[in-house]
Amino acid sequence: MDCVRSALRSGFTDVNLIYRRTRAEMPADPVEIMEAEEEGVQFHFLVAPLKIVAENGKVTGLECHRMELGEPDASGRRRPVVIEGSNFIIESDAIVPAIGQVCVVDRVLPPEEVEISRWKTLPADEITKTTNQPYIFGGGDCVTGPATLIAALADGKNAARFIDQFLTTGQTVPENTDYLEKLIGQMGVFSKKKKMPYQDSTQKLHPPVMEPQERIKSFV
Repeated sequence: MDCVRSALRSGFTDVNLIYRRTRAEMPADPVEIMEAEEEGVQFHFLVAPLKIVAENGKVTGLECHRMELGEPDASGRRRPVVIEGSNFIIESDAIVPAIGQVCVVDRVLPPEEVEISRWKTLPADEITKTTNQPYIFGGGDCVTGPATLIAALADGKNAARFIDQFLTTGQTVPENTDYLEKLIGQMGVFSKKKKMPYQDSTQKLHPPVMEPQERIKSFV
């Protein structure tokens, strides 16, 4: 999302994003997807890159093939499968590979000391932030993988509370309010049409933003 939206603000007028699954599987923030669409980014779902096409040493396009979703993989998302003979070319004069980030917890904590997932993240309790070693706590991207800053800040705040409890009492015991907050957090799904989950709840406030055609003119 950062790359395609920055491309528009840098002067490109025809910006395309390809993704090998559908919109439903996209790990990006739903608000950013919506705002990118408003700004004019063209989304190509169920499409994967095959090779860069070039002439005289300059990029002219990206050859892709279309995909279909098969059985779920280890992440729980349906695995994209190539549709044979579906190759096509998207004309391009610049290509940005933006395939995400990886965690390297194994470079910080020795695997023989603490459990590390196959994705090189640190498994931690969702509420107390404890790991399989009682003196090691985790939160933010090193636990969830690349996510939002506000979620990492919340993890840090909660971890500090349970670290204090651990140092004081030797235990990490959630309160009833912790379970309630977790439950409420699981209820939230971004949708303009979604009704609030219970009576008398208030709508989430959203910061004001410029109109799409104005905001793509700069990084203001």
